[in-house]
Amino acid sequence: MRVFSVHRVIDSGAMSPRKKVHTEASRHFRVPCNDTCSINFCAIRPASISYIKPIKKIESALKKLGVNAILLYDGSEKNLILAKKMQVCFAKLKEKNITIPKMTVDFVNWRNVFVSKDSAAVTDISWEHNKPIIEVFFKPKSYTQQSAAGDLFRIKEMPQNSTFESDFFHEFAHAHQGFLCGEKKFNQLRNEKFDQKINDKIAREINSYATQSKTEFVAEYFCYKMTGKEIKSKMINELYKQCNGPEIC
Repeated sequence: MRVFSVHRVIDSGAMSPRKKVHTEASRHFRVPCNDTCSINFCAIRPASISYIKPIKKIESALKKLGVNAILLYDGSEKNLILAKKMQVCFAKLKEKNITIPKMTVDFVNWRNVFVSKDSAAVTDISWEHNKPIIEVFFKPKSYTQQSAAGDLFRIKEMPQNSTFESDFFHEFAHAHQGFLCGEKKFNQLRNEKFDQKINDKIAREINSYATQSKTEFVAEYFCYKMTGKEIKSKMINELYKQCNGPEIC
Protein backbone atom coordinates (compact mmCIF):
# COMPACT_ATOMS: atom_id res chain seq x y z
CA MET A 1 0.00 0.00 0.00
CA ARG A 2 1.27 3.43 -0.87
CA VAL A 3 0.24 6.46 1.16
CA PHE A 4 0.46 10.04 -0.06
CA SER A 5 0.79 12.84 2.46
CA VAL A 6 -0.58 16.34 2.59
CA HIS A 7 -3.55 17.17 0.33
CA ARG A 8 -2.45 16.09 -3.08
CA VAL A 9 -3.10 12.59 -4.41
CA ILE A 10 -4.06 9.16 -3.13
CA ASP A 11 -2.63 6.19 -5.02
CA SER A 12 -4.19 2.76 -4.79
CA GLY A 13 -0.80 1.14 -4.36
CA ALA A 14 -0.28 -0.59 -7.68
CA MET A 15 3.30 0.66 -7.90
CA SER A 16 4.74 -1.08 -4.86
CA PRO A 17 3.79 -3.88 -2.43
CA ARG A 18 5.57 -2.11 0.42
CA LYS A 19 4.03 0.42 2.74
CA LYS A 20 5.30 3.73 1.51
CA VAL A 21 4.98 7.26 2.80
CA HIS A 22 5.15 9.85 0.07
CA THR A 23 5.75 13.56 0.57
CA GLU A 24 6.13 16.28 -2.04
CA ALA A 25 7.75 19.71 -2.29
CA SER A 26 5.46 22.08 -4.13
CA ARG A 27 5.34 24.79 -1.52
CA HIS A 28 3.27 27.71 -2.81
CA PHE A 29 3.61 30.28 -0.01
CA ARG A 30 4.72 33.74 -1.07
CA VAL A 31 7.93 35.43 0.02
CA PRO A 32 8.78 38.92 -1.29
CA CYS A 33 11.53 38.98 -3.89
CA ASN A 34 14.75 40.59 -2.76
CA ASP A 35 15.23 43.68 -4.95
CA THR A 36 18.95 42.97 -5.18
CA CYS A 37 18.31 39.55 -6.72
CA SER A 38 19.15 39.46 -10.42
CA ILE A 39 16.98 36.85 -12.13
CA ASN A 40 17.59 35.26 -15.50
CA PHE A 41 17.03 31.96 -17.23
CA CYS A 42 19.63 29.31 -16.50
CA ALA A 43 22.03 28.89 -19.41
CA ILE A 44 22.04 25.26 -20.49
CA ARG A 45 24.91 23.89 -22.52
CA PRO A 46 24.56 20.42 -24.08
CA ALA A 47 26.09 17.21 -22.78
CA SER A 48 29.86 17.19 -22.61
CA ILE A 49 32.46 14.83 -21.20
CA SER A 50 33.73 17.84 -19.24
CA TYR A 51 30.40 17.84 -17.35
CA ILE A 52 29.84 14.08 -17.17
CA LYS A 53 33.12 13.20 -15.46
CA PRO A 54 32.67 15.57 -12.48
CA ILE A 55 29.04 14.46 -12.08
CA LYS A 56 30.18 10.84 -11.79
CA LYS A 57 32.87 11.96 -9.35
CA ILE A 58 30.22 13.60 -7.15
CA GLU A 59 28.15 10.40 -7.23
CA SER A 60 31.20 8.47 -6.00
CA ALA A 61 31.91 10.99 -3.25
CA LEU A 62 28.34 10.82 -1.95
CA LYS A 63 28.48 7.02 -1.94
CA LYS A 64 31.11 7.31 0.82
CA LEU A 65 28.43 9.01 2.96
CA GLY A 66 26.03 6.10 2.43
CA VAL A 67 24.12 7.98 -0.25
CA ASN A 68 23.20 6.23 -3.49
CA ALA A 69 23.33 9.23 -5.83
CA ILE A 70 21.77 8.90 -9.30
CA LEU A 71 22.59 12.33 -10.66
CA LEU A 72 23.61 11.97 -14.31
CA TYR A 73 20.49 12.62 -16.42
CA ASP A 74 21.67 14.48 -19.55
CA GLY A 75 25.26 15.51 -18.89
CA SER A 76 24.55 19.19 -19.48
CA GLU A 77 25.96 22.23 -17.70
CA LYS A 78 22.75 22.48 -15.67
CA ASN A 79 23.10 18.82 -14.69
CA LEU A 80 26.55 19.57 -13.29
CA ILE A 81 25.32 22.68 -11.43
CA LEU A 82 22.55 20.65 -9.73
CA ALA A 83 24.96 17.83 -8.87
CA LYS A 84 27.33 20.35 -7.26
CA LYS A 85 24.41 21.85 -5.31
CA MET A 86 23.53 18.37 -4.07
CA GLN A 87 27.09 17.83 -2.86
CA VAL A 88 27.13 21.22 -1.12
CA CYS A 89 23.88 20.40 0.69
CA PHE A 90 25.28 17.15 2.06
CA ALA A 91 28.47 18.97 3.09
CA LYS A 92 26.34 21.41 5.11
CA LEU A 93 24.68 18.50 6.88
CA LYS A 94 28.10 17.09 7.78
CA GLU A 95 29.24 20.50 9.06
CA LYS A 96 26.23 20.54 11.40
CA ASN A 97 26.97 16.96 12.57
CA ILE A 98 23.56 15.83 11.35
CA THR A 99 23.20 12.09 10.91
CA ILE A 100 22.72 11.15 7.26
CA PRO A 101 20.61 7.99 6.95
CA LYS A 102 21.21 5.62 4.07
CA MET A 103 19.19 6.93 1.15
CA THR A 104 18.91 7.28 -2.59
CA VAL A 105 18.86 10.73 -4.21
CA ASP A 106 17.70 10.60 -7.80
CA PHE A 107 17.59 13.06 -10.71
CA VAL A 108 16.72 10.36 -13.28
CA ASN A 109 13.65 8.36 -12.29
CA TRP A 110 11.19 11.18 -11.61
CA ARG A 111 8.78 9.85 -14.25
CA ASN A 112 8.39 6.61 -12.30
CA VAL A 113 6.97 8.51 -9.32
CA PHE A 114 3.27 9.38 -9.27
CA VAL A 115 3.17 13.03 -8.19
CA SER A 116 1.33 16.25 -8.89
CA LYS A 117 2.59 18.21 -11.88
CA ASP A 118 3.66 21.19 -9.74
CA SER A 119 5.98 19.16 -7.52
CA ALA A 120 9.73 19.49 -7.84
CA ALA A 121 10.84 16.94 -5.23
CA VAL A 122 9.36 13.95 -3.47
CA THR A 123 10.46 11.68 -0.63
CA ASP A 124 9.35 8.05 -0.58
CA ILE A 125 9.88 6.08 2.63
CA SER A 126 9.03 2.42 2.87
CA TRP A 127 9.75 0.05 5.73
CA GLU A 128 10.97 -3.52 5.49
CA HIS A 129 11.48 -5.35 8.78
CA ASN A 130 11.19 -1.98 10.55
CA LYS A 131 14.09 -0.55 8.55
CA PRO A 132 13.43 2.51 6.38
CA ILE A 133 14.16 2.51 2.66
CA ILE A 134 14.46 6.17 1.72
CA GLU A 135 14.30 7.51 -1.83
CA VAL A 136 14.31 11.23 -2.67
CA PHE A 137 13.47 12.19 -6.25
CA PHE A 138 14.04 15.60 -7.86
CA LYS A 139 12.67 16.95 -11.14
CA PRO A 140 15.61 18.87 -12.65
CA LYS A 141 13.55 20.61 -15.33
CA SER A 142 11.66 22.48 -12.58
CA TYR A 143 14.70 24.65 -11.88
CA THR A 144 14.47 27.08 -14.78
CA GLN A 145 15.66 30.28 -13.08
CA GLN A 146 19.12 31.31 -11.91
CA SER A 147 20.08 34.09 -9.53
CA ALA A 148 23.10 36.35 -9.87
CA ALA A 149 24.74 34.24 -7.13
CA GLY A 150 24.26 31.11 -9.25
CA ASP A 151 21.42 29.54 -7.25
CA LEU A 152 18.91 27.59 -9.32
CA PHE A 153 15.26 28.09 -8.39
CA ARG A 154 11.78 27.32 -9.66
CA ILE A 155 9.52 30.32 -9.22
CA LYS A 156 10.50 33.79 -10.39
CA GLU A 157 8.35 35.52 -7.76
CA MET A 158 9.78 33.33 -4.97
CA PRO A 159 13.52 33.02 -5.60
CA GLN A 160 14.58 32.51 -1.98
CA ASN A 161 12.06 29.79 -1.16
CA SER A 162 12.04 27.75 -4.36
CA THR A 163 15.74 27.03 -4.70
CA PHE A 164 17.09 23.53 -5.14
CA GLU A 165 18.77 23.93 -1.75
CA SER A 166 15.51 24.74 0.05
CA ASP A 167 13.74 21.79 -1.63
CA PHE A 168 16.61 19.49 -0.68
CA PHE A 169 16.56 20.43 3.00
CA HIS A 170 12.76 20.19 3.12
CA GLU A 171 12.87 16.65 1.73
CA PHE A 172 15.87 15.63 3.84
CA ALA A 173 13.91 16.59 6.96
CA HIS A 174 11.12 14.21 5.92
CA ALA A 175 13.69 11.47 5.32
CA HIS A 176 15.46 12.03 8.65
CA GLN A 177 12.21 12.26 10.63
CA GLY A 178 11.01 8.99 9.12
CA PHE A 179 14.37 7.39 9.85
CA LEU A 180 14.33 8.60 13.46
CA CYS A 181 10.67 7.99 14.31
CA GLY A 182 9.90 4.72 12.58
CA GLU A 183 6.80 3.91 10.59
CA LYS A 184 4.11 4.13 13.27
CA LYS A 185 5.14 7.42 14.84
CA PHE A 186 6.00 9.06 11.51
CA ASN A 187 2.56 8.23 10.11
CA GLN A 188 1.01 9.58 13.29
CA LEU A 189 2.88 12.89 12.98
CA ARG A 190 2.07 13.04 9.28
CA ASN A 191 -1.63 13.03 10.09
CA GLU A 192 -1.53 15.41 13.06
CA LYS A 193 -1.79 19.19 13.17
CA PHE A 194 -1.29 21.70 15.95
CA ASP A 195 -4.26 23.70 17.23
CA GLN A 196 -5.23 26.92 15.48
CA LYS A 197 -3.53 29.22 17.98
CA ILE A 198 -0.19 27.46 17.54
CA ASN A 199 -0.65 27.24 13.77
CA ASP A 200 -1.24 30.99 13.59
CA LYS A 201 2.10 31.54 15.33
CA ILE A 202 3.86 29.03 13.05
CA ALA A 203 2.42 30.78 9.99
CA ARG A 204 3.76 34.12 11.21
CA GLU A 205 7.17 32.79 12.23
CA ILE A 206 7.75 30.38 9.32
CA ASN A 207 4.95 30.11 6.72
CA SER A 208 1.46 28.71 6.23
CA TYR A 209 2.72 25.54 4.55
CA ALA A 210 4.33 24.54 7.84
CA THR A 211 0.82 24.31 9.38
CA GLN A 212 -0.24 21.46 7.06
CA SER A 213 0.92 18.76 9.49
CA LYS A 214 3.58 18.07 12.07
CA THR A 215 5.83 16.53 9.41
CA GLU A 216 5.51 19.58 7.15
CA PHE A 217 6.20 21.77 10.17
CA VAL A 218 9.46 19.91 10.79
CA ALA A 219 10.42 20.04 7.11
CA GLU A 220 9.83 23.79 6.79
CA TYR A 221 11.50 24.59 10.12
CA PHE A 222 14.58 22.58 9.13
CA CYS A 223 14.65 24.16 5.67
CA TYR A 224 14.48 27.66 7.18
CA LYS A 225 17.26 27.00 9.68
CA MET A 226 19.56 25.32 7.15
CA THR A 227 19.16 28.18 4.68
CA GLY A 228 20.19 30.75 7.25
CA LYS A 229 16.85 32.02 8.54
CA GLU A 230 16.28 32.65 12.24
CA ILE A 231 13.35 31.33 14.26
CA LYS A 232 13.14 33.25 17.52
CA SER A 233 10.09 31.67 19.17
CA LYS A 234 11.10 29.40 22.06
CA MET A 235 7.73 27.65 21.81
CA ILE A 236 8.23 26.79 18.13
CA ASN A 237 11.79 25.63 18.79
CA GLU A 238 10.50 23.33 21.54
CA LEU A 239 7.72 21.95 19.31
CA TYR A 240 10.34 21.10 16.70
CA LYS A 241 12.25 19.02 19.25
CA GLN A 242 9.04 17.29 20.37
CA CYS A 243 8.31 16.31 16.77
CA ASN A 244 11.74 14.68 16.37
CA GLY A 245 13.16 17.13 13.87
CA PRO A 246 16.85 16.67 12.95
CA GLU A 247 19.02 18.19 15.66
CA ILE A 248 20.84 21.26 14.32
CA CYS A 249 24.12 22.02 16.10
